[in-house]
Order: sequence, then structure tokens, then C-alpha cells
Amino acid sequence: MKFPVTREQLQTYTLEAHQKEEKEEEIQKKLSDYLRGLCSEFSRNMERNLKLKEYAWTGLHLIPVAPDEKYLQQFIEKVRTLFIDCDISIDITRRYVLIKWS
Repeated sequence: MKFPVTREQLQTYTLEAHQKEEKEEEIQKKLSDYLRGLCSEFSRNMERNLKLKEYAWTGLHLIPVAPDEKYLQQFIEKVRTLFIDCDISIDITRRYVLIKWS
């Protein structure tokens, strides 16, 4: 539940709505964790990344895609905010995110 909350909101709040919010919060936390992992891995492989002028993150399979691609799109948008003006793409098999700055 998001606070502050009104009496009216509490009166119409359901267990299903609560469970849906909790699930969404859990997914958003995981997306943030994956972003931190991507950045850590990027930093650890900096020598290779600088030579190639690209980085491939292979954790794409971790991002939930069902029932739609909402979370994948959110994740890619967050990656774009971290790697400004870089080319961000997903390979055709959806196994990795490719970040290029050449």
C-alpha cells in the first residue's frame, strides 16, 4: 500500500490489489538489483569493454516478459538513463543487452 492513504481508499482496498502491489514492488526491486549487477559487471570488465567499445550483458533472461514486455521495456529505459547517448539494443534471440559507444 502506498502512503499517505485516505479513508476512502482503505474502504475500497482489496486483498487482490494489495497482492498486486506487492508483486509489482518485488519486480521493481529485482529490476533495480539487475541494473546494479549490470553496472558492477561492466566495471569489472572495463579493460575488455574499452578495447571493444561495447559491452554485452547476458542477464537478459532474468527480466520477466510475461504477460507482456512491460518490464523489459522498463529495464531498457533504465539502462538508457545509465548509458547516456550509447546505442542500446537487444539481440534477436533475446539473450543479451548490447551497449555500444563507438
